[in-house]
Formats: sequence, C-alpha cells, structure tokens
Amino acid sequence: DGEGETAKRSSRRDGEAAAKPPVKKLKPEEQVERDLALQQPFNVPSWRFTPVIPDPRGVMLSPYDRAPQLRLADSNLTVSGCKGYRLIRATHGIREGAWYCEATVREDLHPPWIEERFMQVEGHCRLGWARSGAFVQAPVGYDRFGYAYCSKKGSVVHARLPAAYGRSLTKGDVLGCYIYLPMRKKPDEEGELERKEEKQNDEKMEMKNSVDGHGKEQEQEQEQKGSSISRGKE
Repeated sequence: DGEGETAKRSSRRDGEAAAKPPVKKLKPEEQVERDLALQQPFNVPSWRFTPVIPDPRGVMLSPYDRAPQLRLADSNLTVSGCKGYRLIRATHGIREGAWYCEATVREDLHPPWIEERFMQVEGHCRLGWARSGAFVQAPVGYDRFGYAYCSKKGSVVHARLPAAYGRSLTKGDVLGCYIYLPMRKKPDEEGELERKEEKQNDEKMEMKNSVDGHGKEQEQEQEQKGSSISRGKE
C-alpha cells in the first residue's frame, strides 16, 4: 500500500510538471520592459537626456546614450551585446583638439539573456568615433561621419565601406584610437574677424569709388579739351 501511494504521488507530480507550459525566452527588448533595473531613459533622435548632477567618475560609457540591447558592467567601463552590432557613446564628447582612447577586447562578459549556442562563438566589435546623432541600432562607421576599426578582419569602416588597414583582433588585444579636430574660433575672435572683413570691404569700396571718380574727372577734362579744340578750328 505504501509503495502504491508513493507511485500515485509521483505520477501526479509528473502530470503537474508536464502540464506546466514551457518557459518562454524573452527578447532583450521584452526583458528591458519587465526588469525594473533596466528601465531608464534612452536617447532618441528627438530627445536627449542629460543628468542633472555630473558623474564624479568622469568619462565612461553612457547608460543613456546607447542601444537598449547592450549591457554595461564594471562601473560603466565595459559593454557587451549579441546578435548584431549596436552603438554606445561615451558620457563626454569632443569638439576640437587631439584626443586618444584605448579599449581592451574581452570574452568573459556575456549578457544574461544570451543563448548557450552563442557562448562558444567568438564575438567581434567595432571601436571608433561617431557623432552625437549617429543611429544606435547600427555600428559605428555606418554613416559618413563615423570611423571604426573592425576586429573581425582588421579593416577600417567608413560610410559602411570597409578598407584594409591592419590585422584582426583577438581576446586581450588593446586597440587605440586617435583623432584630431581643428580648433574652433572663439566668439570674440569671430567678431574681430567679421569687423576686419567689413573694414577691408569698406576700404575696397572707397578705393573703387575714388578710382571711379578720378576716371570720371579725366573723362570730363578730355571732353572739355576736345570741345575747346573743335571751337578753335571753327
């Protein structure tokens, strides 16, 4: 009797387990919607979010200026993703001068929603420079204002067109990116330049008017001389 009761109980448990629906794997977008820790504002083409208080840690990867499929770690110094290239920008941008940054290729940080079949696949990344309005659902170097280095083939990508440059990158490699932008004119300097240009234009106009006036005087003198000569002949 005791064995029969345990058999009945086990059969009921098996039936209950079989009756449960299979667990559905959530997409990254759905997980973002359900996970309260991931619910935060993201920049879109028409809206940009700026923290009221600057982060004392300085320059790092922006939690707002990124694609929702990307996950941050290590105090926003490491980013990971899967199933295609996405874009994330830093918290600070540049407008002029010479700047340099470095990044290390890693393979030990995986997003929590990644499938097991992707765990054995070597990932690739692109690192470079992009404008503040670059599309986050595309890789850096997608538009004509972006430049990127592709770790897969070691090529440089600009406006979606790759060009042979270096070697492919593997785990542990460090990639450095350098950029130089010309110095911007200060408002005072721009005003001075405009005033100088206006002054030069005024001087040119005065010289032109004086030359034109002198030419007219010469023409009048020649006309007067011609009329006096014709009267003398008469």
